[in-house]
Amino acid sequence: MAGQASSRDTEMKSLGSDGRVGIVSWDYGEHAEGGLGRAMAEMATCFCGNGLHLLSRQIRTVSVRAPRSPFPQRMNCIVQRFSRMIQCIADSRYLFIIGLWFGLQQWIDTHRIRTVILPTGPGGLYLWRKPKRCRLIVVSYHMYWQQARMVPGQWWKRIFVPLERRTLVFADRVLCYSKDTERVLLRQYGVPRPKLTLLPQLLDLDTWHLRLQPTTYHLQPKESGLCVFIGRLGRRKGISILLRAWEHFQTHQHANVLLHRPRLVIVGNGRLRRRIDRMIARLPSVSRVPSLPQEELVRLVQRAEIVVCPSYLEGFGLACAEAMAAGTAVVASDCDGLRSLIRHGETGWLVPVGDPVALQKGLCHLLGNIDLRSHLATSAQEHMRRFFNWEEATQRFLAEVVYSSCA
Repeated sequence: MAGQASSRDTEMKSLGSDGRVGIVSWDYGEHAEGGLGRAMAEMATCFCGNGLHLLSRQIRTVSVRAPRSPFPQRMNCIVQRFSRMIQCIADSRYLFIIGLWFGLQQWIDTHRIRTVILPTGPGGLYLWRKPKRCRLIVVSYHMYWQQARMVPGQWWKRIFVPLERRTLVFADRVLCYSKDTERVLLRQYGVPRPKLTLLPQLLDLDTWHLRLQPTTYHLQPKESGLCVFIGRLGRRKGISILLRAWEHFQTHQHANVLLHRPRLVIVGNGRLRRRIDRMIARLPSVSRVPSLPQEELVRLVQRAEIVVCPSYLEGFGLACAEAMAAGTAVVASDCDGLRSLIRHGETGWLVPVGDPVALQKGLCHLLGNIDLRSHLATSAQEHMRRFFNWEEATQRFLAEVVYSSCA
């Protein structure tokens, strides 16, 4: 057994020397727009960059100036709009997917890749045919079937389900990180149980609890009434529900809450930013910043009394997990992904999905109860330390990618 373990360790160490692993991801690195891109980057770190080949979007959006010409100003505006449209098409994920269908096999053969890791689902990619001379590992966070069913106004995204299902059929192995997603893959997509593996999420949480001690979860002083939302400003994240709930703080004078002078800081950007900014303009206790450097974001979360996650659906809930690791109480919707991460009343507070009144009551309850907040925060932090160990998660991930491919 010792000799077998030693040979496996040697196999992992030599993994980078023969160029066997390739990661294909649209949302990755400096272009990452969400949790999926960050998760793929965490996977890449498992191989320390040795022999790891990455295939991601390389197109940069460049500024195009309207030409200096005797054309009227209106014509110049049309030229500018046309240029932006061309850039948008060139930077499209769907154009990347089409290019992938024709160029993936050449990329695999050129780099002698034996294992390809590819995310599917919303934000992920699809394959039209199974790549040859390699092993395909598909990573699934959440699926279009869930998004079409659970997010209002996105029923039409069911058209992508056949592409997801086809890609999953090609996979030699399917990895997921949520029990809710596992259930959907088994029941709705028909993934065979032997081919599906539920793994612990790869999370490097040292940054979030580096300044914290086991005996005191609020080494960074808590700021009374501070609530924080972190995420992309899209419909799936439930930001509109949160702002509607926040309006109740002003409309209904809750004495126990007003004593804390609650304020909400939104960190995020996205398609709904203009609509969200119009709603924020009516709420003096709400502010928004598009993004923050990592260190400032960690300090903000540590200072907050509550982090709010009102999503309709999550693949895992990265912002929620990081807040729990930072020792901050979480109020979250009882949706796929988050209910797998939070135990109601023990490591966080769950409220019904898409219900602004229930969300407002949950926020009021926690803002007015410091003992409950402290209990949730300390329990959540202990839970994250116990169940999301980076080294153990890395070993299990490598076992799926390396050991099973060598079998």
